[in-house]
Amino acid sequence: MLIPRQQQTRWPALTMAVLFLGYAAGKAVYASQSRLGFPSGPVPTVADHAQYADAVMGVAAAQWSAAATGVVAAVVALATVTRVGRAVPRPLMLAALGLTALAFAAGAAVLVLDGFVGLGVGWQWRHGVFGVLALYVTVRMVVSYVQATRPAERHRGDERRGTPQRDASALGGATRDREAARPHAAGHRRR
Repeated sequence: MLIPRQQQTRWPALTMAVLFLGYAAGKAVYASQSRLGFPSGPVPTVADHAQYADAVMGVAAAQWSAAATGVVAAVVALATVTRVGRAVPRPLMLAALGLTALAFAAGAAVLVLDGFVGLGVGWQWRHGVFGVLALYVTVRMVVSYVQATRPAERHRGDERRGTPQRDASALGGATRDREAARPHAAGHRRR
């Protein structure tokens, strides 16, 4: 089911899948309680709940949507290291992986900025450290997939790619004829 270790670095994708599922589980717990926020995160006020519900959508609906997003992101991460995922065309997979990585990077940036600088709702420094580490793992996941699935370079004689093999004789009936026509090649010398 998984791509062999020798063909691709798998730990970043597996780590991100676990993190995305953890995110989904946390959001599902809060959705079932109609609570805004995330476990271990800052506690939103009642005014925040009311403002969010008025401006965006119901708190439970938003949290269920976030939980679903976490599951989809975990599936995308796992698809990068499974045979089933390799059946997906590379451009489509790169688009899904890129969107997942960008969405995650935006969330992690909030953790980092708020955790280290204090520009948000009250994430702590430990959340900022987590954000930095998770960004690193996300980049490793994307790079691992890109490297493992990049098209092989086409070389002359590469039968696996359907390129017909060409050797000097196939290239050069004309080349040999020109060589033979030269006086010095045929052993003739100008006198």
